[in-house]
Amino acid sequence: MKSGSSRKYSDGHLWVEVHGDEAVLGLTELAVEELGNVTFVELPQRGISISKDAVLFVLEADKASGDFVAPIDCVVTDCNDILTKDTSPVNGSPEHNGWLCKVRISDKSQLDALMDEEEYLNMFRGQSPDN
Repeated sequence: MKSGSSRKYSDGHLWVEVHGDEAVLGLTELAVEELGNVTFVELPQRGISISKDAVLFVLEADKASGDFVAPIDCVVTDCNDILTKDTSPVNGSPEHNGWLCKVRISDKSQLDALMDEEEYLNMFRGQSPDN
């Protein structure tokens, strides 16, 4: 994880790095460790509007595969297209070179529902915030 980061985290194991009205999204390192080697990524189309909790991308890995949902309402502005041919960046550097997509945030108030790093780590470890 990006230590000391101001990133936000979803309960769907995505990180959201906000830059004004835009954000970069990707899988957390902990999610990649749990999933095993990522072998396939299907990214969203640029320009598409995605509602919170709608499918944002599809991922296949050694231990699991499935849909990952958008943590916020957004419009996709860019995708890390290299991942469709070479998944090594998401396996080796999911919180840096392995970013998945860039979005324009439609409703910034939804960011308040996301977790900070400590809250995410506690959720991942199955702890309540008071533990």
